[in-house]
Amino acid sequence: MLKTVACTLSMACLAAPALGLSCLPPNMGESYNRAAAADDVYLLVEGRFSTDAPLPAATPPEPKGGAGVPPDRTGAEAVLAFSGRHLGIDRDGDLEAEVSVSVNCLAVWCGSFPPLDTRVLAFVERTPEGDLRLAVDACPGQVLAAPTDRQINVLRACMANGACGSAELEALAGG
Repeated sequence: MLKTVACTLSMACLAAPALGLSCLPPNMGESYNRAAAADDVYLLVEGRFSTDAPLPAATPPEPKGGAGVPPDRTGAEAVLAFSGRHLGIDRDGDLEAEVSVSVNCLAVWCGSFPPLDTRVLAFVERTPEGDLRLAVDACPGQVLAAPTDRQINVLRACMANGACGSAELEALAGG
């Protein structure tokens, strides 16, 4: 009996907690609803990001200050060229612009820059000054690579309704 208790205690002491980031599967409908409900102005854009400069590596930032002071969430920043269009309910507009992209971290997990030279959908914030910003978090959902026409049409329906309902969320699940 004493051996069983000793063995159990030693196994419990040796077991390390399994830590990992659990993200829900990305859903552009959920992302649309967050963007539509935000006080900030967001554009749904379709096109390609590019740059001639190498992208910095996104690394979790060091904590600033002492206990209880959260670290800066930004793991890396870059200005990328965007070429494409912003999507509307019944018409689109051409968009050629620079977008400030910040890759954010949550503890040791960081997002990643949008894929370069690949057709994407993204929710880009337009600041009051007219600048464009994209924040990519550790859990994906702000950018969708290689969107289908069906996904774009479902998001247009969300725009027309003011939000994505359960039918649109289901249609956009997993991508």
